[in-house]
Amino acid sequence: METYYKFLDFIQFGLVPRIPWLQQTVTNLEQCLNVPPRYIIQAFVVFIFWTMATSYFCILSKYIIFYLYPTYQTIRVIHTNANKSELIHWLNYWTVFACIMPIEHYAHNIFNSIPFISFIQLIFGYWCYSNYFNGSRIIMERYLLPLYQWIEKNSIDQIGSKAIDQLIEFSNKQNNNVKKKVQKFSTETVTNKLNKKL
Repeated sequence: METYYKFLDFIQFGLVPRIPWLQQTVTNLEQCLNVPPRYIIQAFVVFIFWTMATSYFCILSKYIIFYLYPTYQTIRVIHTNANKSELIHWLNYWTVFACIMPIEHYAHNIFNSIPFISFIQLIFGYWCYSNYFNGSRIIMERYLLPLYQWIEKNSIDQIGSKAIDQLIEFSNKQNNNVKKKVQKFSTETVTNKLNKKL
């Protein structure tokens, strides 16, 4: 406890006076709240440590909820030859998770500006894999399955083969154009040389 009080003394008498805007803020709070500066600094230190602890806890909880527990359950289902519905449940979870991860990765800065986003993500993760809510099945049936059916209907293979055919056709046209230009150039060159000789 003595170290803690020394730390507070260092902040109050050593650090705060060296930073003018911080000194002014502490003085204003002291006048407004009628509270000694030591309590203001102590509340600030507790707030900083609380923020650090909760953010660390949220990150750790996020990894446990999104990765470790589902991985454990998936391995358990695979190795115990559980029923098909349980296997489908975890396949749905991992499919939804794989589709959400790129969105979360690229919109990371936007999500971080939302208050309590870590807590919201924890609730969402639990909602996705809990047997009671079964959110991954809902997302799969409402959004991912229709998208898959649309892709299957339009057949990526057909789209890809059409694109390749068009690419080959374009390449052939370009080759023909180049051949024509080369032939034209060579005939003009031969004609020019013959005219010069004559």
